[in-house]
Parts: sequence; C-alpha cells; structure tokens
Amino acid sequence: MASQSEAELLTDVYYILALGRGALYQGKIIELRESGQT
Repeated sequence: MASQSEAELLTDVYYILALGRGALYQGKIIELRESGQT
C-alpha cells in the first residue's frame, strides 16, 4: 500500500515538474517573439 502511494506521489511530482518546464519554455518563446518584433 505504501509503495503504491509513493509511486503516485512521484508521478504527480514529475507531472508538475513537466508542466512547470513547459510553462517556462512557453514564457521564453513569448519573450523571444516579443523582443524579435520590437
């Protein structure tokens, strides 16, 4: 039971980290586009 909960927590953490990285990459792309337009 404990091993299952730990696995779920790990998957949640990796999922959140993946979302965070995606948001950061999107932010960088938007900044590059804005700086390129100006």
